[in-house]
Amino acid sequence: MNRLVLLVLLLVVPASAQARLSDFSEVWETVRREFYDEKLGGLDWEAVREELEPRARVAREGELAGIISAMLARLRTSHVAYYHRQQPEYYQLLAVFDRGDFSRRIRKVLPEGPVYVGLGLTSRELDGKSFVSGVLEGGPGQEAGVLEGDELLAPLPGGLTEGRPVALQLRRQAGGPELELQVKPRRLDGRTMFLHALKKSLRVEEVEGRKVAYAHLWSYASDSYQQALEEALLDGPLKEAEALVLDLRGGWGGASPDYLSLFNARLPSITFIGRQNRAQMDSTWRKPLVLLVDETSRSGKEILAFGVRRYALGRVVGARTAGAVVFGRPYLLKSGNLLYLAVGDALIDGERLEGVGVEPDLTVDRALPYSAGRDPQRKAALREAARMIQDKARAPRSP
Repeated sequence: MNRLVLLVLLLVVPASAQARLSDFSEVWETVRREFYDEKLGGLDWEAVREELEPRARVAREGELAGIISAMLARLRTSHVAYYHRQQPEYYQLLAVFDRGDFSRRIRKVLPEGPVYVGLGLTSRELDGKSFVSGVLEGGPGQEAGVLEGDELLAPLPGGLTEGRPVALQLRRQAGGPELELQVKPRRLDGRTMFLHALKKSLRVEEVEGRKVAYAHLWSYASDSYQQALEEALLDGPLKEAEALVLDLRGGWGGASPDYLSLFNARLPSITFIGRQNRAQMDSTWRKPLVLLVDETSRSGKEILAFGVRRYALGRVVGARTAGAVVFGRPYLLKSGNLLYLAVGDALIDGERLEGVGVEPDLTVDRALPYSAGRDPQRKAALREAARMIQDKARAPRSP
């Protein structure tokens, strides 16, 4: 086949292929125009298009997402991804940015907002197998008995119907028997699901004779999460605890450095004294703090871990964070699919955390496969909190 005939075949493509190619072209152009590094790290972006566009033209239904993701991977930067409506992350990311003008754009595509039917589960590919990597507190998966570390013998299903159970085929032990669990999908609102999970996660545990509070923040991308945490710590179910383990693993980042003021014991406390009563009006948690992080702790959560270490506000336990600290922005494509793109670099106290991450004070490994929900990182964080309580009790009081 000569080159002229091949060129004609590539240009004369059916309408369905042109529609699929629309996302490829729009993503390529948006990256060229909006990516934070105008030189794209020295990448020849035109050559990338010339290489991948022919594959995109002949891609079958469902294959294009992989081609676009492969193109974006060439940028070697976090906060760069392509999502479509069959992915829970599509709705969750839209919820993170559901405000102002972008909120109005979302409603043109999703009149109900970022709401989807899901199982409250995340998965991760390891050595060619798929494992449950996250179980949302209070979600359908947890209620059905799914555990982190369960092997998924088939991918998590899409196209779910609310209330219609799906059978998950699992293996809980390496080489062990198959286990079938019936999970009833539920409508999940990306704007509130992680807040609900946070509240479901709150507890005070007895650890070596000490009361240690635990809270899991899947997302920190709204002031509502900080407000809920403050209420729980200062005037709610965690108030009587002697220390806090704040789990920042999984989900999304978005945390503001201002949130660290909750743990700054150097801020003054206020006591209200009236004729009839006397009340403490403290807005700061002055007891030991342990942050629990791993490679899924990203973006603003990493900035918090950096700040806790840099300013000695507590201890960081777990594994090195993701090293995903740039500024990202969502772009709704003409098709309704979503591009997430890094539009600004970030320096934290003059340091670049992108590609580096934050090393914990205490490193604890966690092997996910077949762990049956066992979590040595969480266990170590609780013990570290109990140790810090003991150390504080033994420390001499200031005169």
